[in-house]
Amino acid sequence: MKKILLVLIILLLCGCYNYTEINNLVLVNGIFVDYQDGLYKLKFDADETVESTGLNLSDAFRNFEETISKKPFYAHTKVLIISKEIFINHLNGIIEYFLRNNDFRNNFYLIVSDDINDVKSDYIKDIITNNNDVITSPLFKKILTNYLDNKEIILPVMTDNYITGSIIKDKDNVKEFNINDTRLYKIYKNTKPNIIYQNINIYHSKVKKYKDTLYISLDAELREKKDININKLLKDDLERLLNKKVILNIDINRNGQLLNEKE
Repeated sequence: MKKILLVLIILLLCGCYNYTEINNLVLVNGIFVDYQDGLYKLKFDADETVESTGLNLSDAFRNFEETISKKPFYAHTKVLIISKEIFINHLNGIIEYFLRNNDFRNNFYLIVSDDINDVKSDYIKDIITNNNDVITSPLFKKILTNYLDNKEIILPVMTDNYITGSIIKDKDNVKEFNINDTRLYKIYKNTKPNIIYQNINIYHSKVKKYKDTLYISLDAELREKKDININKLLKDDLERLLNKKVILNIDINRNGQLLNEKE
């Protein structure tokens, strides 16, 4: 009996060896990563904005941890902001680092911005999750799936605390879209959430490909009744953006109004 009690006491004591008081932790809410002049430059949204540099990501994180007096807690991270330089030239290294690092969960958001002074994590997260101009979910675990499947990675671009477009990486090909082209591309990607493009409210899109031609069907309505050729407007812009021939079938419904009906 004494041996059993001794074993239980040892097990209970061992279970607490890695316990850390929350007062001894620094919650890291967000991180900004840039690469300039051969150095990784990081900003952390912790109790305050803390900056760190390093020859690689491991060095930069280690220098950050040596700067603060408490143990960093990364599982609370909400957003990871990367510069365009990182997205274009160092994205593989970023994904592999966070994939290997068990201190991070994979439920933080990933965005692109060169315009970050202070990393306002909660504010940025709200913008990402409540904006219809985001093409696909920038949640890291979904980005990771696309990365491992060798598919394209699409991230929102933020400037002055607003989403101003998107940037797309497919193997070695990178494209950057402004907000209007982002909405057009969203139609092509058939991502379903409601979008507004050029006075047209588009609820749903369906795309079929045949050789070099895209057949796109849209369910939409006019936000204002105007004498505009919606079919030509969308067709021309989609062909310009996608560099493919587009055939459109638009079902416009607004109080029984027909397509291109004159007021």
